[in-house]
Amino acid sequence: MKFTFFACTLSSIILLGCSHLQSSIRIPASEKDVGVIGPKGEVILFYREGDFIIVKNCDPNTILGQTPAEARENCQGPANKVPVESFKHAIRNLVSTDRLNDLKPLTQEEVRAYTEDGLSSDQLEAMIIELDKINAFITTYGAENANLVRKEELVKALRSQETRLRVFKKINTEIEKTLNLITDQTILTLTKFNSDKDQFLYTVLKNFNPSQKYPCGLKGTVRERIRDCSYQLTSKKEGFVLVTRTKEFKEVYRDTKNGLLWGDRLPSDTFFDFAKKACKSQLAEVGKIAEVVWRLPSIEDYYQSERNGMRKALPNMNHFFWSSTYHPVFASESPGGPSLITKEVLLFSGHTPQKVMYPDMFLLPRAYSIRCVSWVDL
Repeated sequence: MKFTFFACTLSSIILLGCSHLQSSIRIPASEKDVGVIGPKGEVILFYREGDFIIVKNCDPNTILGQTPAEARENCQGPANKVPVESFKHAIRNLVSTDRLNDLKPLTQEEVRAYTEDGLSSDQLEAMIIELDKINAFITTYGAENANLVRKEELVKALRSQETRLRVFKKINTEIEKTLNLITDQTILTLTKFNSDKDQFLYTVLKNFNPSQKYPCGLKGTVRERIRDCSYQLTSKKEGFVLVTRTKEFKEVYRDTKNGLLWGDRLPSDTFFDFAKKACKSQLAEVGKIAEVVWRLPSIEDYYQSERNGMRKALPNMNHFFWSSTYHPVFASESPGGPSLITKEVLLFSGHTPQKVMYPDMFLLPRAYSIRCVSWVDL
């Protein structure tokens, strides 16, 4: 196996084409490493180690040497270690959301089609698979026995998403090339940039943090959203899994033990009359997930998920939260025995292990926080 040193622009790295080759030296190597020389003396070394990608931000002005072994020894600095699949998914997410315009093969029309609301790549892929199965059925058993209505629906839907399909294909092709460069590289690439332009891959590598949070689970069913978020190292906490993290960084989690979906805290405290009817699928705090019915949690919902680790798993817990559960208040002395005076609403305390607080409903109404809950069986 041979390693070749060569130089090319970062945009060429992304497209795996080098138009500015400098003198190259062939050397033997038994490991796979890739080095990138950035502007202002910055140096990055990244390589695959088993099922992990190691990304090292070397000290400034580091001379890597001429072999992977020398490069690893000479590169002193903070290192990130992340599973290959998580690394791939993170790059896909960064390319397709933050820096879409850096993918030069995309036309302006394609960029617009991608940024508009539409079906996800998983949904489109599922439709294509379903259409292929229908066509295979027709080939085997004839059109008279097939669901032609469904076929026409799929054909019409896919035609309407033709530009979006083309974008997904282009993005996936270019990203796979970049990922192959990183994970299956037999060439040690040393690049010296003449400007800060078109340095997307370098920027991703330099700033990559395996624990970094980024939006995920933005579309699809609850199961599809969980799968999309599962590539993030921050997707599991206690007995909870991340369902969605919106572009505003509102988070929804599923309690895996009881199936409850917990939305994020609504932005402001409010009175109980509003809290009773506040939970709707249009809320950003529930990820706009419409396949389930959202409601105000009962105190028992809180109790169950608290036992499963809710306090550590859910964001924005340091508040008192309304529940939908009433607590009866009786008079201690009356001729006929205890008599009901009023009902108070139970609160859940996210501050401390103290679980319940009884607001005095005889006083002026008080405002407390809201988070919504639902349930889904996977």
